[in-house]
Amino acid sequence: MRVLLTICFGLCLYVYGFSQSMNIAENPCLKASEYFNAKNFELAYSAYQACTVANPEEAKSWYYLGNSAHNIKKYNEAIQAYDQAISIDPNFKKALLHKGYTLLNINEFQRSIQTLTQLIQNDPTQIKAFQYRGTAYMKSGLYLEAIADFDQAILHSAPNYSNYLNRGLCRVKVLDKVGALNDFRAASDLKPNEYGPVAERVWVLMDLEMWPEAIADASLALAKKPASSDLYFCRGYAKLMMQDLNGADFDFGICLQLSPNHIQALKNKAITTVSLKKYDEAVMDLSNLITKDSKNADLYLQRGNCFLASQHYDKALSDYNQAISIKKDFGEAYFNRANIYSNLQNSKQACKDIKAAVSSGFDPANAYVVFLCK
Repeated sequence: MRVLLTICFGLCLYVYGFSQSMNIAENPCLKASEYFNAKNFELAYSAYQACTVANPEEAKSWYYLGNSAHNIKKYNEAIQAYDQAISIDPNFKKALLHKGYTLLNINEFQRSIQTLTQLIQNDPTQIKAFQYRGTAYMKSGLYLEAIADFDQAILHSAPNYSNYLNRGLCRVKVLDKVGALNDFRAASDLKPNEYGPVAERVWVLMDLEMWPEAIADASLALAKKPASSDLYFCRGYAKLMMQDLNGADFDFGICLQLSPNHIQALKNKAITTVSLKKYDEAVMDLSNLITKDSKNADLYLQRGNCFLASQHYDKALSDYNQAISIKKDFGEAYFNRANIYSNLQNSKQACKDIKAAVSSGFDPANAYVVFLCK
């Protein structure tokens, strides 16, 4: 009797298990759910396709088909599936949200905004919808609208790194620099190791002429990304503004090692080396600039000044001649060339040049007319 019961019990288990496997095989929706929960989205996508054929009026099946398609980057198919779900249930909030997000991923910003606006109108408590729509507005260049949406997302949800970072980026665009700075700091508080908000702070601090803070944040950003030529330039410029000439020269030098054609770094390094009276190095920097901008009279003037300071009068004279040939009324070049002619005992040419400097409106020349034209 006991053996018979055991056989019967085993047979029941077998029949139950067989019926369950047959049920799954015959019901693709169960299999699709199993694949989806296991994050096997390729198989889930195929299974949900079969599921929607078997149950074409089931909105959730179309929704999960959309999610499966999204996860395997079949974005157009995902949108079509979400549309089917929404056509069956126009108030299907998750389908609207995920459709809006998918449209955002394929840069269909206007359609994303329309979809998410529909959801928000139906349910203003959909905070994710504000976040996604804010991003779509931002990428469309509608920065004030984006800020308003990020305001809602920040006000009604837990602190979120992306919301603060994106609102900060939008505030930069509308010239709310202080607000942007606060947002980038909030983003860094949430993710201290992220490079983005620190680097963005550097640019804002430079605009606000907050030089010590810019130096500190540039140093922090460079610790995270040491190969950024622009950050070395920013830190060098801030140091130059703080009269740390050696520090500025060092940073401009590294910037140019990383990016030899960084024109602003070349110009400011030349200014720094001139201020440090490192005339030979300044001549090299200015010569490099002249090869890139051979019609810039100011560059010839500056290089001429370096030659003049190091008493290379012939080279200085050549550069002032070149500056004047490019810019006929270049008062400072006339003034400095008059100085050279005076040193060379060519009083006639010195007088002619000092008068030309006065005529061009270079006021410092006025005091020397009597002396050079006596």
